[in-house]
Amino acid sequence: MDLITRLWAYKVDYYPAYYPVPNLFTILWIVLFMGIITSLKGKGSKIAYWIFFIISFALFLTNCIYYSMTSLVFGFNLLELRDEGSSYILDTILNTNPLIYVFAIALIVIGIITGKKLPVNDKCKPKRFLKVFVFFLVLHTLTPFLLGHANNNLKWNNFKNARNIYNNFSDCNKSLKISGLYEYSVRNFYFTFLKPEEEISNEDQKFLDSIYKAEDTKEENAYTGKFKGKILFSFN
Repeated sequence: MDLITRLWAYKVDYYPAYYPVPNLFTILWIVLFMGIITSLKGKGSKIAYWIFFIISFALFLTNCIYYSMTSLVFGFNLLELRDEGSSYILDTILNTNPLIYVFAIALIVIGIITGKKLPVNDKCKPKRFLKVFVFFLVLHTLTPFLLGHANNNLKWNNFKNARNIYNNFSDCNKSLKISGLYEYSVRNFYFTFLKPEEEISNEDQKFLDSIYKAEDTKEENAYTGKFKGKILFSFN
């Protein structure tokens, strides 16, 4: 689903699909999902599988449909506009590129077959989950370093720096391309609903106050009021 979503956004000329970082992020999330599924007992593993599949499928379909109509991938901040956009949902679904639904049907078939063949455990396996979780945590922490160094100072090309894009989440299309569907969705959810609001420091507040409260020190000169009461035209 991730690879199809990133390839679908081919017009975003940034970070090709074969680059290792987004694929590594996706593999890590899949490993974590499978670690949870295979660690549960009985029907718990089946339930977990279908929860992960349905969420992943919904993210895939939503991003592809939204991108095909707007050239932007889906962001959770759009939920704030759900009342305004609800009247357009049916038209959007009907007018989307039908190739998306071909992929969707194929993924559903693969998902059903995989779900039926999924083995059922006789007992819970917490040690397996712990090992998978530690593996995920370590590699997930290290993977962003493969994006290179971030520009700590304001530079003209910060919007092209992959690490800056990942850290700041400033461009949804580029963020998806460098992170993959699962990493992008988790970070998008965090930035939208969970990230604490940054508070301005006392030093910055004092600086801003000094600017806004500064007295007007403009001085009159020979040109002051020269064009008062006249209409000016500028020709370029």
